[in-house]
Amino acid sequence: MKNKFNRRDFLKAASIGTASALALACGVLTPEEETKLMPNQNSSTSADVLVLGAGIAGLAAARTLTDKGLNVIVLEARTRVGGRMWTDSSLGLPLDLGASWIHGVSGNPITKLAKQFGAKTMATDGENGIMFHADGSEMSDAEWTEIEALFEEIYAEVEIMQEDTDSDMSLQEAFNEVLAEYDLSEEELRGLNYYAYLGTALEYGADPKDLSLWEWDQDEEFGGEEVIFPGGYNQITDGLAKGLDIRLGTVVNTVRYGSDGVEVETSAGSFVADKAVVTFPLGVLETGFC
Repeated sequence: MKNKFNRRDFLKAASIGTASALALACGVLTPEEETKLMPNQNSSTSADVLVLGAGIAGLAAARTLTDKGLNVIVLEARTRVGGRMWTDSSLGLPLDLGASWIHGVSGNPITKLAKQFGAKTMATDGENGIMFHADGSEMSDAEWTEIEALFEEIYAEVEIMQEDTDSDMSLQEAFNEVLAEYDLSEEELRGLNYYAYLGTALEYGADPKDLSLWEWDQDEEFGGEEVIFPGGYNQITDGLAKGLDIRLGTVVNTVRYGSDGVEVETSAGSFVADKAVVTFPLGVLETGFC
């Protein structure tokens, strides 16, 4: 067995250095792909419900409402569906650039969707990874074990701070306080930063300076195996999108609502409905575009 690498262990590990957030660009659907996914698209600008955003949340909401007999239009600024779920097949093989795993299949709603859409999954072994040094040389089991042990020692002190501090601070600040008591070599710090990247940027897309000490490691997990989709995660989003009226490349500018319904102004004109479901990311909502 190679170096032990357990993703769930990293959820309980904190971060030390600055980890670069992962950036995703927008993919483009061909006209044929759009037609395949959205055969019911028409020119109507009114509906019972407008769903804003065609990420997994928007698609799930639209699918549920449509299945209950409501007339639904989905408005999506990108030229593809899926949001942070994006499978790129431009190299001839599916490559997931956003979501990649079902983290715990037991009771996970994505597991149910995978079975519904006939999407093949494959279990991954988190303890069979190969780690490398910054110079490209392979890391030994003993070296990786040392990094893990050091990280666990430091994080144990951060956990105490998490319980005892009267005011919140960033995870970075908490680790800085703990590390001030250590005399670590450049190589040890590099190893800890490597471990940190796996536990923050890879999992949350955020640096430790942007993560709350109080709220860190408060999430719950599904049990069971962790699996990937050899055929791409887009099997889930494509399955949800099939048959929906989705308007791609439609940027939402303003949302107005009142007792008489909702009006949404977009780059493709105005849409009206009785109700609207907004599924934009928090960062978009914080810009106050409505």
